[in-house]
This record gives sequence, structure tokens and C-alpha cells, in this order.
Amino acid sequence: MLEEDTTPQIHTTPMSTPPEKTAESNLSSILDSPVPPRVTIITAPDTLRRSQAVRQCEERFSSRDARCVIRARETSLESIKTELFSSSLFGANHSLIIVKCAHELPTAIGKGLRQILTKNEQLTPIIFEGEPLSASHPLTAIAKDVGVVVAFEELKDVALYRWIRLECKARDIGKIEDEAVAMLAQGGEGSLDRISQLIEICSLTLDPSQPLTASICGSIIQVPSTSKEFALIDALTSRNRASAEALLVTLLISGVSPFPLLSLINKTFSNFLAIHSLTSRRVDEGAIQKLLGMQPWLFRKQRDIAIRLNPSFLRAAYRAIIAADSKMKNRSLGPDIVLSELVAKLTS
Repeated sequence: MLEEDTTPQIHTTPMSTPPEKTAESNLSSILDSPVPPRVTIITAPDTLRRSQAVRQCEERFSSRDARCVIRARETSLESIKTELFSSSLFGANHSLIIVKCAHELPTAIGKGLRQILTKNEQLTPIIFEGEPLSASHPLTAIAKDVGVVVAFEELKDVALYRWIRLECKARDIGKIEDEAVAMLAQGGEGSLDRISQLIEICSLTLDPSQPLTASICGSIIQVPSTSKEFALIDALTSRNRASAEALLVTLLISGVSPFPLLSLINKTFSNFLAIHSLTSRRVDEGAIQKLLGMQPWLFRKQRDIAIRLNPSFLRAAYRAIIAADSKMKNRSLGPDIVLSELVAKLTS
């Protein structure tokens, strides 16, 4: 007969594993703090998420005149050191220094920065923004010493589909078919930057409260040049002639008709002029948006551009667009030449 085991049984409660820190949680901690970290490193394989994260930090910790933006490939250790230690031209310390394309920072500069940042605590906070860093990159060592890292990972499968739905919601697309989500992921080849452009185009195509269907999505994804049309508008509003002319040539060579292109330019600048005029007369923004029949996110985007443009430039631009439309309809000149002349006038 076997003896009964009378050894006391000790029951232990498994120790809870602390939740893994994510890019989103690290960013949230930074934004909840009253002051920014000494060093923040923001990386992502896409431009979109890291730019959004940097913008959130800017809005939280600095004003437009109190930040310094440096491009990694165009700088030197001495120039970054100067900004870290010295006052700005406005007589006050920069509240934030932002180093763009940090993955392109030369190794020698990175090593020099590590010595400066680890030995000096009273420095202007600095943000490094760029693509994911290798283990041997000097900024990786800085992150271990004194930095807070916000490292967004590549999104795939379920996480990518969830992100697409959230992005559609942010662009005021209320409903989206599952098949349309899959088409956006496939059409953008997994690139969040390209998918975001496709979602923007979809939002412009849809009427308010209209769902995004696979049919609508398919018709948009089959037109690869559409995103370049909006890039052309951006180049025109920033008066970047070289970029605008190059985009125009690319669009025309790819077979885009000049007539809808001129129509898009006309509608956009007409909106700019109306928004600027009505805003200056203190008309409620909600009323302006409703009057123009624009999606909320698009109105906000065009409002931000319109209010920084000179009203005399907007009036002259609109007159040039109307003249170009007349020339194109009367066929006094070839439509390609008319558009080329218009681009030159709008960017002069």
C-alpha cells in the first residue's frame, strides 16, 4: 500500500509580466510629461508616423519661433553643438531642436554628439527623427545612455488593416468595406505613406456619409498618377517652380488629360480665395466649410494653406487660371503649353 504524500503543497501566483512598451505608449508618456526628454529618438519605416509624432512633440513643447530644424546630411557637429548651447536669434533659448533624416547622420558626428549629450544635462532638448537605426548606429548608443526611443514597427496583416480603418476614420470616411481595406493595403504595397495618399484621394472622391466600397477603391488604385496631381497643387501653393514643372511634365507624359488637371487647380485656388476672404471677415469656419461643401479634414488642410497665402497673390492666381481656362477652351494654344504657362505664372 502506497503511503499518502502529506507534503504541504505550496501554491504560487505567477508573477505578472509588465506590459511591453510600444512606440505609442512611449510617445504618450513623453506628451504627458511637463517637459520633454533631453533626447528623443523617433524612428519609423514610413514618413507619416514619425512626422506625426514629431509634430505632436512640437505642438506640446515649443512654439514655431522657438524651435530649430536641422537636416542630418547638411549639418556638422559644430553647428548642432552651437544650437544645443547657444541662444536663438530671438534672444531666447530654443525650446526644441529637431534633426531630420537622423539615419543619415555621419558616424563621426554621432560619436561626438554622444560625448556632449551624456556629459551635459543643461542642454536644449533635441529630437532625432528618421528611418529605423542599425544596432551599430551612434544614435542607438545615445538612446541607451540618455534617450527615450519611439520606434514604430512595420505594420502587417491585422495591424495594417486596423491602421487603415483608423486612417479612414480620421479622413471622415465613416464606413469601409473589408474588401476595400484589403485593396488599399495591396494597392499601397504595404507602404503607409502610399496608402495614406490613396485614402486621401478616396476621401475627396466620396460624398459625405458615402461608404468606401471595393468598386470605388478599385477605380482609384488603377490611376497611379492621381497622387502626383495633389503633389502638383502643393508645389504651386509653395511656389516651387522646379518641382511644379517636373510634376506637370510627368503627369502629361503619363497620359493625364490637361482639362481635369486645370479643373482641379481652378477648384483648389477658388477654395483658397473663398476661405481667405470669408475668414478675414470673421465668418464662422463651420459655415465656410458647409458653404464650400468640403470634408472637415480637407477644409482644415486648405484653410491652413489659404490663411498663409497673400490675398493679392490669390487674386492674381485666380485671374491667371480663368485666362488659362479661356485659352484652353478657345484652343488658341495647345493645352500643354497653356498649363505650362500657368505653372510659370503661379510660381513666379
